[in-house]
Amino acid sequence: MFITMFLVIFLSNIGVFNYLNNIITPITNILNLNPNVGLIALTEVINVQGAIIMAGGLLNENVLNSKEVLIGLIIGNVITLSSRYVKHSLPLHVSLFGVKLGTKIVMINSIITLILDILIIGIILSI
Repeated sequence: MFITMFLVIFLSNIGVFNYLNNIITPITNILNLNPNVGLIALTEVINVQGAIIMAGGLLNENVLNSKEVLIGLIIGNVITLSSRYVKHSLPLHVSLFGVKLGTKIVMINSIITLILDILIIGIILSI
């Protein structure tokens, strides 16, 4: 955890997040969100702990409110959904249920998770 926190602080100090912020701003403007929400989501693609640490820091400094932090973390979850299922769930389910049934179970689970994440984001945005 210390290494992750150190890397997030280091990358922030050298301006990596400012550069990413310029790339993310047009997308977050379309969704009417703070660009830092996108930074949290992109950080989660690299490291979940790093995203949580960054979200906590942005929340403590009142850069983002709790609603924006939740949206950023859930968007990051949606972005990393496919890689997480391929890396973790698919091998387990294929070994337990065989290729055909294991793949179906993982696909159904990932689709339901994606739909629920999108619904949760919609609910949070409407509050």
